[in-house]
Amino acid sequence: MSTKYPRSIAKIIEQVGISGHSSLTAQVRQLAVIERQVRACLPTDLAEHCQVAGIGDGCLRLATDSPAWAARLRFQGPRLLKQLTHQGLATLRTVQVRIIPLAAKPTQPSRKPHLAAENARLLEQTAKAIEDPGLAQALRRLARHNSAGPKR
Repeated sequence: MSTKYPRSIAKIIEQVGISGHSSLTAQVRQLAVIERQVRACLPTDLAEHCQVAGIGDGCLRLATDSPAWAARLRFQGPRLLKQLTHQGLATLRTVQVRIIPLAAKPTQPSRKPHLAAENARLLEQTAKAIEDPGLAQALRRLARHNSAGPKR
């Protein structure tokens, strides 16, 4: 079933033979509507960190990206249930909150620390005054290595 060309998810579902993909589409639309309702009931900052993960058996499952937001969501649970019940979601009895961390942002490659020319000169002076040859050599190497400025 491998192909080199992109295909729509609807085509893939059709080829795999999943029956009732129209009901799957309806469920996705229903979850999107519920997510809008949930976000409208929450404070703006909290709504930005909340997603509806599912609904079933009278339980609204919410996902958030950190324990701090999860605690705030749990605290808002009873009020959220009351508001959603008034909006027509009478089948809900509980709210369950899960933490799903966001993917870590790629880190920038670290740059070598820059040693100012004056500091390099001071290291050279200190190396001349030190009696321990190993330490003096290390200080000179450090001054020589970094005194050229940052490498980009």
